[in-house]
Amino acid sequence: MGEGGESYVSLRGPFRLEGKPLLCDADGPLDCPITGNERVKVVAGTREAWFVAYLPTSAVDPAVVGETLQRLAEASGGVRVRLLAVS
Repeated sequence: MGEGGESYVSLRGPFRLEGKPLLCDADGPLDCPITGNERVKVVAGTREAWFVAYLPTSAVDPAVVGETLQRLAEASGGVRVRLLAVS
């Protein structure tokens, strides 16, 4: 969760992160369900990208989600799927 006073330059401009769920790397926060950090932008030289789905496990079946993502990946060709579940 974002801490008090924490922010980043998002794809939509300055964005306050306090109280929001975050994905972080060694350089700090890089994504949240509302808008990603400028660092996650896909550009012409991008060779890898992550698709992150924020889904409440109380509302969806993780196995169905995994199967659906796997089918989409297979249909797109050349995409690898790695499923992680975090509570």
